[in-house]
Amino acid sequence: MAADADFDIHATSETVVTESAGDSAVIVEDMNMDEHTESSFYSKHFVHIENAGQAVLDKIVLETPDTLIASVVGNEVDRLSDGIARIVARHPFVSKRLDLSMVETVGATTQVFESFVTGSLARECADAVDSRIAGETPSVAKPIFTTQNHTTPSYVRNPDCWAAGLDFTCISPWNSTGGALRAGTLVSPRHIVFAKHYMIDVGATVRFVKMDGTVVDRTMTAREYLGDYLGGSGNGPAFIQQDVCVGLLDSDVPSGINFCQILPYSIANQLPNIVHGIPALCIDREENALVKCFYAYSDIARAMRNPTQSARASFNEPLISGDSGNPGFLIIDSELVLITTWTYGGEGAGPNYGYLIDEVNTAMAALGGGYQLTTKDLSGYPTYDGGSSS
Repeated sequence: MAADADFDIHATSETVVTESAGDSAVIVEDMNMDEHTESSFYSKHFVHIENAGQAVLDKIVLETPDTLIASVVGNEVDRLSDGIARIVARHPFVSKRLDLSMVETVGATTQVFESFVTGSLARECADAVDSRIAGETPSVAKPIFTTQNHTTPSYVRNPDCWAAGLDFTCISPWNSTGGALRAGTLVSPRHIVFAKHYMIDVGATVRFVKMDGTVVDRTMTAREYLGDYLGGSGNGPAFIQQDVCVGLLDSDVPSGINFCQILPYSIANQLPNIVHGIPALCIDREENALVKCFYAYSDIARAMRNPTQSARASFNEPLISGDSGNPGFLIIDSELVLITTWTYGGEGAGPNYGYLIDEVNTAMAALGGGYQLTTKDLSGYPTYDGGSSS
């Protein structure tokens, strides 16, 4: 097996009710659930490929030999008849398999997720996206800018972007190393973070744009990366966990350019049911405001999945080569709160910045500049017992 062709595969599921004698609304932690009695139901599955570089993702095909039991469309596995469906993720050098139950349960009670409870952190994040994309046309509302002229330079923000009312000034649209690639995100008045496997050169110009279009350039004078340098594009936990480089700017950015806060490490009791997907604002190399769902995390990584709700899905695109280093955010209190920066494409995954706060702060201190990360204060949101990471 080629070492650089390795990847991980797992599935999430949603309950599909086919018959029900009655239903009632119940609340479980931060979830509004629809409880069905004497019902028939089965699990529809969604297959996720993780810890895979773009070159690997591009060559993976999902299929099943059990075509009378399940259908596979994209990453969705739906039931055709009772049985166990073997789902194969096939790459030219390696294949991996999941065995998924497509058996329908009859005459039992089940609970189906409907929405997050009003006042919860998950509902705050979901409403922040859903209320903004409602009724919008994706082709018009995804671009953050209507004009990006990196030579002039001139940037005109798109007033029809679904997230136009948010402060995007922490996002750098251009640097002299990669142009629109090798993205950096401002995490203090003088520090940026970006992907270690896709670094900005020391001495490069890094550009920011005020909300009114004013261009602000700074020079990155030094950088510190986390852990050992693993080089290039790769796969696996060690690669993604510390795929972070911190850069020092030659001076503080001025008023009107604002850094983003970091999603804390300890979120399990405030987002206990993240597996249902928390809508997130995700940036690509073209400066599009995409929608994905934050659904899993560990000390190693934070991961997205494709939205299954149609309005959200219309604002989604796969992340591709060149998107690395761009940020993914939750929108909390109308502020961008950093979840991760992209290591892997497709649905999207990157390092857990909450877990790495101490290491990033150590790098910032070594570089100088006098700042540390700021974590988002979530004390105004309720906590729930029994939270888990995925």
